[in-house]
Amino acid sequence: MNKIKNFILILLMLTILMTCKKDDNPLSPEKEYYTLKIIVDGEISDLYAYIDGGWSDGEFIEVNKYEYKIIKDAIVVVSVSPINNNYRFMKVVWAGAIPEKENSESAKILMDSDKNVLITVSDEKTTLTVKKEGEGKFIVKTNGIDVLYDYEFWKGTEVELTALPDTSYKFDKYIISDKEEVKNANLTLIMNEDKNIKVLFKNTYTLTFDYNASYAARYLFVDLKYPNNNGVYKSDIKPNTTYEIPTYLSSIGIIVGYPAINSQYRADKIIVNGITSDYKIGFVIDNPNYEDKHIIITHRKRKTNLILKIIWHLPSTVSYRYYPGDLFNSLKINNKEERDYGVSSGENSKHYSFNEDEQIQMEILKRVNAGDEEPIEVEKYSVNNGKFQYPTGYSPFFIGSQKGYPIQPYELKENITIDLYYKKVK
Repeated sequence: MNKIKNFILILLMLTILMTCKKDDNPLSPEKEYYTLKIIVDGEISDLYAYIDGGWSDGEFIEVNKYEYKIIKDAIVVVSVSPINNNYRFMKVVWAGAIPEKENSESAKILMDSDKNVLITVSDEKTTLTVKKEGEGKFIVKTNGIDVLYDYEFWKGTEVELTALPDTSYKFDKYIISDKEEVKNANLTLIMNEDKNIKVLFKNTYTLTFDYNASYAARYLFVDLKYPNNNGVYKSDIKPNTTYEIPTYLSSIGIIVGYPAINSQYRADKIIVNGITSDYKIGFVIDNPNYEDKHIIITHRKRKTNLILKIIWHLPSTVSYRYYPGDLFNSLKINNKEERDYGVSSGENSKHYSFNEDEQIQMEILKRVNAGDEEPIEVEKYSVNNGKFQYPTGYSPFFIGSQKGYPIQPYELKENITIDLYYKKVK
């Protein structure tokens, strides 16, 4: 008998547990839900929420007061009954929902995502005061309609501001009631109290320039659009400093003013607002939208003991032993004259050592004579097996010169091989 009673008791407990589980979790695992939260500001007597057109079990669940789990893409109708204090006219303002008409006591919400709805019930009005500094204009809208004047709104009204700068100006920020700053030109406000807004436009942008002063020489900002004062807009740029740049300078160059060639370090990377690239002399910052820029220049140790190799190629009918002596008028590395640039009999190449970024200057004799032999002259040359180049007249070669011959200035980062090709001259 006791066994039967125990069996019945166990069945009863299982039934209760299964029933509780079903009630506690009415959401269907096969359906997708969104959350609707309703916040009420003001006094109401009733609030109703339901799916337009009706619903089935598991499609509309009240989780807490004014909080619901609702099937995806359902259209929900919410209605309120405001308390009329002393028979005063009460304004109902909706934020996050679409009312059926102005001051409607009901509105619809499409549940295509989680939604928060603010319902404000009040007889109060609020005032929005907007002032601007700088050249530009602003647009005020509510419910998608332009408000041209008289910025007076019922409490709880959602208001949109858009700032539009004039040419050569940029939107800087909004200052809300002398407290909050907003950098986005599109601003949404809930008018729950009087507000004053300052709209700031300016005709400058900032460049914040960071580098380790112990590693680098002086840097310059160069005006690339309206050159004056030899193109230098601001010299001796200090590290960890912010500079105001006028917007008419929408293209700024950054160069090394006095490169410390003898320093152990050189500029390596330039990072502009988080975007990294190799540093190059004359790096250009194009800024058509006048964005504020944070510029970081990193440095690394210079490469030393690089090799400059010069190879001369004579015509096949000419013997190297007939052309000893000098093929150079001069050879300078970092403005220091090299003494050993003579050619010994039988040689066809010379090697020289240099450090990264040093300037190499060679004045090569275009024509070489050797006794009764036919003279020879330089026909063409190449640098690091690159495209053939042809000398003009008796101009010297500048490697690393600012005239930009074979290799650009201060970019000597690797070993260099120069091949000189000669031809007979009758």
